[in-house]
Amino acid sequence: TGEAIPDPGSNCEPGSYEIEADVRTRFEVAEKFDVTVEAMDAANTGTNGYSAFYPGLKIVIPAKDGCE
Repeated sequence: TGEAIPDPGSNCEPGSYEIEADVRTRFEVAEKFDVTVEAMDAANTGTNGYSAFYPGLKIVIPAKDGCE
């Protein structure tokens, strides 16, 4: 699924992210990485536990739109 993304919003390549304890919703993560919830949902169709969205879950962060 790619390496962890080092800086929020700098994801011009897909990567991964481990849900932090203070994150409550998919919207928060999508906003943090400048992607849509729909794109993040699509990237995680095969991620076990994604629908539960709990701290410690490692998810895929898709590349954001507009990268060159």
